[in-house]
Amino acid sequence: MRSARFTAVVLIVSACNGLPPGHSASDIAGTYHATTLELDVQNSVKHVDYLLIGGSLNMVLTSDGHVTGQLNLPASDLAPAVSADLSGTFRIVDPAVYFTMNDTSLVSDLYWNIVLNRLETTGPFSPAPGATITAAVSR
Repeated sequence: MRSARFTAVVLIVSACNGLPPGHSASDIAGTYHATTLELDVQNSVKHVDYLLIGGSLNMVLTSDGHVTGQLNLPASDLAPAVSADLSGTFRIVDPAVYFTMNDTSLVSDLYWNIVLNRLETTGPFSPAPGATITAAVSR
């Protein structure tokens, strides 16, 4: 049942992301900067907007499948500070982008949906058990 739900979600996102299926690395190559970078704790009103407190996420994706960049999240009452070098590679499995990086971070821990000129993700944030990170980068 879980596999069927996941397949349905993938098909819906593929149909709605505004790009034709079959993305290539050159389709998404470019310089990306965070437009959303937020942390929420389940069943809590606690919320951190990392962009408001000086956090950043910047990546450059190349047409040959390489990525460079930097992630900087200041310490908050929900999680410790995180700084990560985002050098590595990426691969596309439509409609998502998967990263393999030398420095493990939220970027390589999650799959990123391709939505027009953005990459978006939501998922667990290991430095803060029970927390969910939501991030979007735009070029």
